[in-house]
Amino acid sequence: MPEERCNRQSRVQRKIEWALKNLDITDNFAYWNDDFLVLQDFDIRECPNYISGKLPINQQNNGWRECKRRTSQYLSLINKPINNYDLHVPLIFNKEKFLSLSEWWYKKEKETPLMRSLYGNCFIEDNIQPLRDIKLQDKWQSAINNIIRSKRWIISYGDGALANGFDNWMESYLPEKSIFEYNNGCNKCDKQTNKYSKEEKIHKNDALIRWKKLYARQ
Repeated sequence: MPEERCNRQSRVQRKIEWALKNLDITDNFAYWNDDFLVLQDFDIRECPNYISGKLPINQQNNGWRECKRRTSQYLSLINKPINNYDLHVPLIFNKEKFLSLSEWWYKKEKETPLMRSLYGNCFIEDNIQPLRDIKLQDKWQSAINNIIRSKRWIISYGDGALANGFDNWMESYLPEKSIFEYNNGCNKCDKQTNKYSKEEKIHKNDALIRWKKLYARQ
């Protein structure tokens, strides 16, 4: 998909828009980032709409912080709340509502708002819960035990954490692959990571098929 000159927010938003128009995606879908780590079993349909305080109103800055301020300014002009939905946790979107905001994804590079906060403040009214945002970096070891004891179900991690052994911690804390990690099409990957018997593979693939059918009906 060709990309015009735009900021990171626009690129992400346009790719989601393309997926919604071209792929078989349910009316309500969960948006995840690839640096999320799930620590407990959960039902994504019951995922709260997490916020972390308010977006800044007057503080001008560069990059991400300026994008947050700009988003709060847009929302204030249309008399919407300015809750900060841009946390490192999943968020449930409605396809039709997301697409109704498409014009925002094609603004000038310095005009594009934050996707999650724009959507959340425009459309989300229920099950809003405060949550401290966490993205672990190089000092993850001093925080991880408290996070586990608090029974938090999801966290996020960055390159700083991976450079300091967090990948090894994940492998020891979550030694078994989930049904979504088994690779069905790559022989090279199968040879490197295959530790399931034939019966286990069939069971895990059946579970994945059942899961897809279940959530397709929601």
